[in-house]
Amino acid sequence: MLVARSDDGDATLWSLDTLNLIHTFGGLSGITSTIAIAENSALITVISVNVKNDAAAMEFRIAEGLFVNQSVVSLLDVVNHTTIATFNVPYQIHTMTFLPDNSLLVAQSIDGVFLSLNLTNKHITKGLMLEHLIQLPNTPVWHGVPVWHCQDKGQHYFSALFPQHKSPVPVLWIPRDFHVSRWSQGASMIALGCRDGRVILLRLPAISADGHFVTV
Repeated sequence: MLVARSDDGDATLWSLDTLNLIHTFGGLSGITSTIAIAENSALITVISVNVKNDAAAMEFRIAEGLFVNQSVVSLLDVVNHTTIATFNVPYQIHTMTFLPDNSLLVAQSIDGVFLSLNLTNKHITKGLMLEHLIQLPNTPVWHGVPVWHCQDKGQHYFSALFPQHKSPVPVLWIPRDFHVSRWSQGASMIALGCRDGRVILLRLPAISADGHFVTV
């Protein structure tokens, strides 16, 4: 299944097998920044940013990695073709993932803040429990500890959540003169894109089937 978003606020579902249109969700607000699909393809989230005055200026800010103040998360039911819920999130969302059981949506803001969106009671909670964090498919793990990108007032760094700590702990600071503007992460690698065109790759050890750490 392919999800496409048009400038007029519609999100369309397409079949990759037949290349036919499945359904159109209309009336979604703002400029789309991220789309997430549940593992069973039954649920979709479309994350947008509000456009109050100048859409072109907002698109430029997103392209440059600049902050916006709020995101709108639309939860869509693929089977019944309905909008289940809409969340107004006071952060710019960088990535969003469903937990495997579809009980929570886990969002990470562009500055590294984790949010839990409860799909049952529709509540938003700041922070994330360790058992939820390690279930996310693209969370890098360093020696068994999840790590992720954060930034504060232009300072980029990485935090880790150790079992003995209730709050994340900074573990790696990125020099400011790298001027990081983009970042992405996978299970064993983190990529940082700099404004001058450089790309920095941080490779993390993975755990093999016999429990040993290996580099992949």
